[in-house]
Order: sequence, then C-alpha cells, then structure tokens
Amino acid sequence: MASEINFKDSSKMLIWLDTALEFEWKKFTSNPIRRDIVVDYTHAQAWGFIVTGYFLLEQSLKALLHRCNCKTEKTHVLYNLFELLPSTQKNNLRSHYSDFVKIFPMLGQNTSDEIDGFLQNLDGDKSKGSFYWRYF
Repeated sequence: MASEINFKDSSKMLIWLDTALEFEWKKFTSNPIRRDIVVDYTHAQAWGFIVTGYFLLEQSLKALLHRCNCKTEKTHVLYNLFELLPSTQKNNLRSHYSDFVKIFPMLGQNTSDEIDGFLQNLDGDKSKGSFYWRYF
C-alpha cells in the first residue's frame, strides 16, 4: 500500500519553491555553462543544474497537483505527473512553456517546442525519471 505524501502548508510550499528557484538562477548567472569542444565537459558543467532543476520541477508539479486536489503519485517521472494535471492546468503550462522557449532561444536545438516532449526527453527512460540524471 502506497503511503500518503505529506505536503508543507500551501503558502510555505510556494515560498520554498520560489526561493530555491531564485537561488538556482543566481548560481547559474554567476557560473554560466560554457560550451566546449569536449561535449562531456559541457555536460559536466550542466549536471548540477539539471539535477537540481529536475528536482524543483518534480516538486512544483506535485505542489500543483496538491493545489488542484488531484491524486499525487510517489514517482520521479515528470511526464507522468504532468499527465495527472487537469486539462486546464496542462494547457496553461503549455502556454507558459511556449512563451519561455521563445524568450530564451539559447536553450539550444535539443529543446522541444512543446512541454510534453521536453518532459519526456528530460525523463529519459520512463521507468527511471530523475534517476536518469542523478546517476549520469
């Protein structure tokens, strides 16, 4: 039997996520990723940001599910969490994501134009989710 997820108070949840994201942005702007001929070197620079960003995205989706009074699963697979959202929330996130990739074209050619594809790509192997990145 799956145990319940114990969430923080909703107002604290949003403050914690927003604060964590703010600090990650400060770290990134102070230490930007520099492309290198050796792709593994570029990936190594990005790894910490990806792992932390994945975790923040996972927690944000779970917080949104909680706020929408939706079933929240104990999973690390972003796309599965996204699929649990109501259609209105998914469409809202699709719209915001679409705007984001237009504003930040430096994300590169490997970034999907749609949030669905982005989450599936980030998940890697669907059965592993964030473990794909944690043990990179």
